[in-house]
Amino acid sequence: MSLAQAVRVVGGREIGPLATAARVAGGLLFVAVATLSDAISAWDIVAALGALPLIAAAVALLVRAAFHGRAPDPVGARHPLSSPGLCVLGLVIAIATALTFITPVDAPAIWLFFGVSMLVAAVRGQGGCEVVALPNLLFGREDRVTCVFYGPVDAVESRHRLRRGTTS
Repeated sequence: MSLAQAVRVVGGREIGPLATAARVAGGLLFVAVATLSDAISAWDIVAALGALPLIAAAVALLVRAAFHGRAPDPVGARHPLSSPGLCVLGLVIAIATALTFITPVDAPAIWLFFGVSMLVAAVRGQGGCEVVALPNLLFGREDRVTCVFYGPVDAVESRHRLRRGTTS
């Protein structure tokens, strides 16, 4: 059983108050950037809450399958810079950016997608990369990919919580 699974079993949430606060702060910042930058359009909202979660879910499944096919050791055991999470995040950002060149979708959609995803991850108590939090909510899944930014916060807080014998 992994550390994240142990924390979820004991407390129902993978992340504690510090990781939750980090995701809320990041999410609010990204949503603010989306709404305060260029005028956000209906296209951006549809892309942020519909198309980008679908793309993120598909990319996450493909990357995880590719990594498991080449190196079946536990995905979370890899170095964060060569992790599926970083690949998923990079591919989603690349695809989302490409959409801004070939569709009416603009940059606020990307900011909104990541902001809402961070807020969803915080509310649901999900560890790992926020890029799959919104697709998980929409499709009732529990997919996980490691996260370069939030992963270290999650790991430190989880170890501290387990050492103290608490889950909150």
